[in-house]
Amino acid sequence: MTALNVVTVTIAAQGSPVDPVPPEGNFIFSPNGEMWPGTAGSLPVVPDIQHGFLVNGTASVQLVASDNFAVNVLNWDVIINIRGLPTVNVSGVPVNYATGATQSVWDILSAFGWTPIAQV
Repeated sequence: MTALNVVTVTIAAQGSPVDPVPPEGNFIFSPNGEMWPGTAGSLPVVPDIQHGFLVNGTASVQLVASDNFAVNVLNWDVIINIRGLPTVNVSGVPVNYATGATQSVWDILSAFGWTPIAQV
């Protein structure tokens, strides 16, 4: 089996200067896409669902890179909950190793066209 590129995705949230508690939250990265890199004897791509918690406002997770395969074979659904902010829920996000072995989730989402929801 060929080794696959993996991207370390970092999540970071900065606390308010008036809030003594660091940001709290959780995340889920769920595989999305065709999940089948080819038809001639190929096996499906089935990476694990990654989930966890922010500790002191940060977390990191390793994801199989989307650019190991053709476009739309493997993308990721991203859900991030951070106390006090609207839930981030974005489907079909490519996480490409060509952009770097370690990347911020906010940069990945922005490159995909996501913009933060303004709080009123």
